Amino acid sequence: MDVQSIVGYTIGLAGLIYAIYQGREYKKLKSYNRSEAWIIYENVNNLTGGIQFILKKYKEVHSASMNIEIIEYIARNDTFAQNLIKETIRQIQLSEPRFNMDTIKHWISLGKISETQEKYFNQFVVDDFNVKK
Repeated sequence: MDVQSIVGYTIGLAGLIYAIYQGREYKKLKSYNRSEAWIIYENVNNLTGGIQFILKKYKEVHSASMNIEIIEYIARNDTFAQNLIKETIRQIQLSEPRFNMDTIKHWISLGKISETQEKYFNQFVVDDFNVKK
C-alpha cells in the first residue's frame, strides 16, 4: 500500500467519523428546537390567559369608569400574545416529526394542548390527501 492510499483512507475515515458526529449533533439540535418551541408555547399561552384575566378584572372593578386607553392597551397586548402563540405553533409544526389532525387530538388527550387551542393548531396542518405514499 502506498502513501497516497494511506492518506486517502485516513481522510476518508476522518470524514466518516465527522459525518457521524455531525449527524448526532443535528439530532440533538432538532430535539432542542422542538423542546424550546413547546416551552415557549406554554409560556405564551400562560401570558395570554393572564392578559385576558387582567382585562376581565379591569372591566369588573372599573365598570363605572373605564379608561378606553387602558382597554385598548390590554387588547393590543392580547393580540400580540395571540400572534406569538400562532408563531410558536408554526415552530412546533416545523419541529415535530408528524403534525396532523390525529397528532393534535393525541396532544389534547394528553393535556399537552387545550381544546380551545385546537383551532389554532389545525390552521397549520398541511393537506396531505394527494401525496403518494
